[in-house]
Amino acid sequence: VFEMESKILKISQQYYDDTNLEHRKKHGQYFTPADIKSEALSLIEISDGDSILENSCGTGEFIHSILEINKDVNIDAFDIDKQLVNIVSKNFNVNAQCQDFLLLSEAKMYDKVIGNPPYFQMKKADAIDAGYESYLDVCAGKPNIYAMFIKASIDALKVGGELVYVVPTSMNNGNDFRLLREYIIDKTNIKNIISFNDDCFDSAQQNVMILQLEKLAPEGSN
Repeated sequence: VFEMESKILKISQQYYDDTNLEHRKKHGQYFTPADIKSEALSLIEISDGDSILENSCGTGEFIHSILEINKDVNIDAFDIDKQLVNIVSKNFNVNAQCQDFLLLSEAKMYDKVIGNPPYFQMKKADAIDAGYESYLDVCAGKPNIYAMFIKASIDALKVGGELVYVVPTSMNNGNDFRLLREYIIDKTNIKNIISFNDDCFDSAQQNVMILQLEKLAPEGSN
């Protein structure tokens, strides 16, 4: 089940074949190709006993690669798509939950947050209706769901913990992401930004990059 077909896992290819493009775009589902996963995971050390969060797990592309590196880790996986959570639960020994990570009330802290969050814009009113109002402080303009995931993921890291995300390069420029950039600078040490061209993801016409951040201790703490 884990043989590569083109640049993604066979289970991911099957999901592509079974679902329409409209559904995948609506949920911001773009699964991570093998070469990007490999480069992203080469940036960090995955140690025995690490607590790892994959908060938009999809079919488990990153989970598969993490477990290939080290099986002695504890992974919490979240997705809002029940079909995807079922795929992950069936294929990997992880704690997979069909929940919106952005709406979780209980805060658990992790050594690593690794993944490829959904990408799509939304109106501020729709963000508020969805329960995302607390994330609008990193959205200077039209909110994008991946900006909210970056904030939530930084907040979920232990001090010294690392985030490795594949995200659009759009966050590097313009006013819409100004507050997100300020949040990242305030809360983290930026360890790496590695850009790729726009043909890495099927049907996602935008440049992407690997973003690696290290959580800083709160200002004034010992």
